[in-house]
Amino acid sequence: MGHILTSPQLHAVEQPIADHVGLLISPFRNCSEHLNVIYFLNWSAQTILDLLSGRREALIAFGKKLALQRAPPDEEGGEFPVGEALHPADRNTDSRAISIGNGFGVTYLTYHHLVLLNDPKFLRDYLKSLRIPYAVRFAKRLEAMVND
Repeated sequence: MGHILTSPQLHAVEQPIADHVGLLISPFRNCSEHLNVIYFLNWSAQTILDLLSGRREALIAFGKKLALQRAPPDEEGGEFPVGEALHPADRNTDSRAISIGNGFGVTYLTYHHLVLLNDPKFLRDYLKSLRIPYAVRFAKRLEAMVND
C-alpha cells in the first residue's frame, strides 16, 4: 500500500488542498485511512488510484471545504462515549496545525465516495467504526459539503 502514498495521483489531489489551507504534507505522519478503505470498502490499490485520478477536481473542491472546517465543540450529551469527552484543560482553541499526514487524500476520497453512494446509514456506520466523535453530525456536514 505504500505506493499509494507516493503516487502522483495522490499528490495531485493533496497538494492543492494543503496549499489552499497553508499546511505542509508530512511524509512522517502517514494517515492510515487507506488501510480502513481497503478493508471496509474492499477497494484495491488500483481502484483508489483510479478514483483519485478520475475525481481529482471534485476531490480538491471537497477537500478545500473539509480542510477548513473546524471541529464542533465538545458538548454535554454529545456523541462521545461516556468518559471520552475532552477534558476542559485539553480544549485549545488557539492551536493551529502546521502539517497534515501524507495520505489524507485517501480519507477525503472515502468520505466523498460514501456521500455519493447516497446511503446516509452506511456513511454514519463507517464514521462510527473509526470512532470519530460526533459521527452523525459530521456525516451531515460531509453530505452538505459534497452536495453544495
